[in-house]
Amino acid sequence: MNIGYLVFFVLMFTTHSFTQSNYDAKIFHPFSGKFALSIEGGITYSRTDFKNDGIDYLTRASLDYYFPTLSSGTIGFKVFGGAGYITGDGYASAEPEISNVENFQTLIYSFGGGVTYTYAVSESFLPYIFGGISYLYFDPKDKDGNKLNPLGNPFSPNEVMLIGEAGLKFLLSEDLGFNLNSGINYLNADKLDGYELGTDNDIYFHALAGFSYYFGGVKDRDGDGIRDEYDQCPDTPPRVTVDEFGCPIDSDKDNVPDYADECPNTPINIPVDVNGTDLTYAVKLADVYKKLTENPAMRVTAFIDACFSGGARNQGLVALRGVKVRPKEELVGSNLVVFTSSSGDESSAAYKEMKHGLFTYYLLKKLQITKGSCTYAELDEYLRKEVSVTSLVVNKRQQTPQVVGGPEVGDRWKEWKIK
Repeated sequence: MNIGYLVFFVLMFTTHSFTQSNYDAKIFHPFSGKFALSIEGGITYSRTDFKNDGIDYLTRASLDYYFPTLSSGTIGFKVFGGAGYITGDGYASAEPEISNVENFQTLIYSFGGGVTYTYAVSESFLPYIFGGISYLYFDPKDKDGNKLNPLGNPFSPNEVMLIGEAGLKFLLSEDLGFNLNSGINYLNADKLDGYELGTDNDIYFHALAGFSYYFGGVKDRDGDGIRDEYDQCPDTPPRVTVDEFGCPIDSDKDNVPDYADECPNTPINIPVDVNGTDLTYAVKLADVYKKLTENPAMRVTAFIDACFSGGARNQGLVALRGVKVRPKEELVGSNLVVFTSSSGDESSAAYKEMKHGLFTYYLLKKLQITKGSCTYAELDEYLRKEVSVTSLVVNKRQQTPQVVGGPEVGDRWKEWKIK
């Protein structure tokens, strides 16, 4: 007894590379997890009991640590030490019995720490603010080197000082930066110049410039927001959405990540190819034909679609490196008819707008319109016309479906019907 049945078999091959439209950027702050060792120098500008404010110099060394973050702003800690002078002249008072000292110069040492907030406008331009507290040692003298304590009142040269600062950091390379900053230094005392006169406390301002050396930090070589030590896929292409393990999302679980999948809604158990240049998981056509024809069927029909693009649609076939399915006549079984999505050296493309392979879309559309009541010849004519025209318009390249029948079938397949 002869058993007659049709087998519809669709192979979908996928090798495509494009940026995901729903990509959510996860980029570490340029300072994430880094330390910075800085050396800076600049000027001080003091406001004291002396009539004329003065300008002197200040040097500072500091060490910063920045917490890892995926946001544009990062919190950090700074510890520092500085040394320099503040100065002024014009006498501290108009009364000679109170002050006959024309000028002063106070040596200052400070050691402290505080919190920074640094915002990354870009990878190389980073404004910041700093607030902290420090120990201050000061030694007021006149410019001839004489200690100042004209009223003879004993006082401690040690104070606690509050500091506020704002500045700009410029990254010159991954580990070298240039800094500009200015700040205010306030202490609850009025004796930086050796005098305690009036109701206002002494303060001084600073403006510094210098260099920073950066070391340590979070390593994320593929820029996907997952640290290299935790990243199971450390070479993810740019702008690809990844999971918590750093691997590209694969919504349909076909082992082809969404960013490379032109058939992102592949049904379960439909075979797909991972890469047109790596055929480890590919299916040989000879094996497919053999399996399809080893059963006692009167006729077998296979529909083969290569749903892919090599990542460079407008380049030639060599650059494209796509998978080309060519139904070699010598491999086609005696009772087998093969509909394939392209001819010769052509590559088969996707129909992105319809979320299908171009060939598969029009195949399903024809079956839906006719409810299967059409001959193979009518189906072939329809597919050739629609796929060829749409491929030229949408994908800007030729794609022409073709049909090959086995030796026993001849041209009789043209009269066969789907239903």
